[in-house]
Amino acid sequence: MNQSELNQYKTIRFDGIRYSIFMIEVAFQRLQQKLNVISESRDPGFYDYAEVFLDVWSIVDSGLRLLKLSHGLPGIDKNTSAFKNFSKSLEVLENPRHFIQHSDSQINNLITKQLPFWGYLTWCWTYGNGKHRLLTLQQGSLAGEVIPAVNPLGKRINIPVGLIELHGINFKLDLNNVVWSMVEFKKYLEQTLNLKKDFILPGTANDLLVSIDLDTTKK
Repeated sequence: MNQSELNQYKTIRFDGIRYSIFMIEVAFQRLQQKLNVISESRDPGFYDYAEVFLDVWSIVDSGLRLLKLSHGLPGIDKNTSAFKNFSKSLEVLENPRHFIQHSDSQINNLITKQLPFWGYLTWCWTYGNGKHRLLTLQQGSLAGEVIPAVNPLGKRINIPVGLIELHGINFKLDLNNVVWSMVEFKKYLEQTLNLKKDFILPGTANDLLVSIDLDTTKK
């Protein structure tokens, strides 16, 4: 691979990394906003459930994509503590992603364990000085005898929505930790690759929108 091909390889791979990070940020911000509304009202509608689990599983997908793309990015030392910590924090996404990829074969396990298809989501909502509300969101028809709830004792809690966890078959995923690890990795990339404004590699093109108006009313 010559230098020109190497630069293109790095640029295209980084495009995937860059937007994986942005997708995680957008999904997590929307998730926090929606959970804040649900926590206060305690009356979620059907589409509230859909929006919450859409963003939760988007974080899982984008996080695992980010991890795999980052391992092949030229110019990054994979032996640094920063990269190793990032990799370890996102490797926990393998189990939930494996479940989704092979969900058709997991139906009987869900029935046996009486678990909802998309899992449970638990979190802690802070609504006053020292006042917290623990919430669990379950979608679908199945529910086990014990519904999980987050335990906030002795833990640092993001305000107003924190300790967001996804529970499923053979996994419990700390979404706050996943996003925090991604944020730290983003800082590491900015420093290591000397990234410019909008998290873009030096010497590469910016994002682009092309718009063409057609008027079909005229002959």
